[in-house]
Amino acid sequence: MNGAGRRRQMMNLEEIVDVFDYRPDTGQLFWKNPGKGRQMERSIGSLCKGYLNVQFGGRNRRVHHIVWLICYGEWPLGQIDHIDGNRTNNRIANLRIVNNQDNHKNMKRFSTNTSGCTGVSWSKSKRKWCAYINVGKMIMIGRYGSFDEAVEARKKAEVQHNFHQNHGRN
Repeated sequence: MNGAGRRRQMMNLEEIVDVFDYRPDTGQLFWKNPGKGRQMERSIGSLCKGYLNVQFGGRNRRVHHIVWLICYGEWPLGQIDHIDGNRTNNRIANLRIVNNQDNHKNMKRFSTNTSGCTGVSWSKSKRKWCAYINVGKMIMIGRYGSFDEAVEARKKAEVQHNFHQNHGRN
């Protein structure tokens, strides 16, 4: 068993339900019996890389992993995707298990994007709009005379390669 598996086993469902109260309607996690310095009425979690984390069992734990364990009784086998892209929205209806490739099919648009559409860029040398898609390897979809044509081609490729409808959002 790898190190991550051993660390995950340190927390079991019984420990979690004794310590945490999860509210599925809001996606918030609360301490059941707050100790010194902990407030019962405030949801818990501090931001780290956009995700809510909580200190428990001597380790920093992701809240969405705890939520998954509470709701399904087992650790997630794979990555947990926040469907709406909001890493702090831990409503169980917003969480799904995906592999790495599928998780990348639900990414927001990069902040460095200047065209306004993921996978579409202007080629100065060709003086055309280029559409491309990354599905484990970069695929050039084509070059187009108008931005709208390139966007349409990119959207068709997203459907063809089973990208999530939220992919490329702001």
